[in-house]
Amino acid sequence: MLFRSAEKLRQMASHPVSTPGGSVHISLSVGVALASPGESLDALIARADAAMYRAKKQGRDQVVAIGGGSGPAEAEGPS
Repeated sequence: MLFRSAEKLRQMASHPVSTPGGSVHISLSVGVALASPGESLDALIARADAAMYRAKKQGRDQVVAIGGGSGPAEAEGPS
């Protein structure tokens, strides 16, 4: 559900925005991570940050989810 919400936000932001200087195209790279029991806030943020950088490395404008625990147990790209 969290992944779908992030993907919906990414899609909503992808529509061109009209400005006096012309259309502006926005892209979002989003990292998603769910907290694991006993995980510190710093560790959770670090995993979400790693997921965001993975999204950027894989071509930007996508959502990447990292599974719980100490590493990238699972990752999802765009649906």
